Amino acid sequence: MGFINDRIILGLVSGIIAAKPVELLNMVKQRSGLTDISYAQVASKIFIPEEKMDTPLGNAISALVNNVNASASGIALTYLLTLTGRDKSIIKGISFGSVLWIVVNGLISSIGLDLKSKQPLTHVLSWLDHAIFGALCACLIRRLGSDNLFPDRDFREQRKIPLFYFPKN
Repeated sequence: MGFINDRIILGLVSGIIAAKPVELLNMVKQRSGLTDISYAQVASKIFIPEEKMDTPLGNAISALVNNVNASASGIALTYLLTLTGRDKSIIKGISFGSVLWIVVNGLISSIGLDLKSKQPLTHVLSWLDHAIFGALCACLIRRLGSDNLFPDRDFREQRKIPLFYFPKN
């Protein structure tokens, strides 16, 4: 069905594309006052002090961190789907996005990155963003990925690219 035959490239492309609508949604929610934390602030806060976050360098670091995170997440989800199959990919993507939310908002904030919000709705909306990212990314992986990357019900009919390749010496 799809045309990308490499898991890494498929994950990179799918992750970056899926992140863009979520970043836009997050920006709209912050400007409308529904949330008081933006992903750009969180991303740049990892590397630079808060007073330099809205500078051109801060914005560049934020974009880089967000794209690296989206790419890495896309690659991980690609491997998950190529291991388990394309069936129920939206549910698998939402589940994957929910785990990302726990890692980003739960674990990372507990090791020193201050993500405390004054608005309780912020974290619920953040979960929703991560679930949307997972669902979009899974849909893109399913559509863009070559058929031979995914296991089917009958493995004997088609030659599949193995998940891991161990050359014979």
